[in-house]
Amino acid sequence: GESMFYRVSNASKVALLHLLRALRDRGWRLVDIQMLTPVTQSLGALYISRETYLDRLEIARSHTCTFPMGPSQYACASQWSSL
Repeated sequence: GESMFYRVSNASKVALLHLLRALRDRGWRLVDIQMLTPVTQSLGALYISRETYLDRLEIARSHTCTFPMGPSQYACASQWSSL
């Protein structure tokens, strides 16, 4: 969810944005955010009907996705420890 704590304003948005980018880069096609909020909308989320969701879920489940563990490939990852 988006109710994350932070030391720097908008840090939770940055963390969520990087998670979404990492998921997209690894082939994920759908993220169920449960509830549309101003924060998730600002990151591109949109409301879809249950029928559309189930159709997209079926398609997403038919794809193989990976999420290897290890150091992040994103440049700002080294700066996260200072947040």
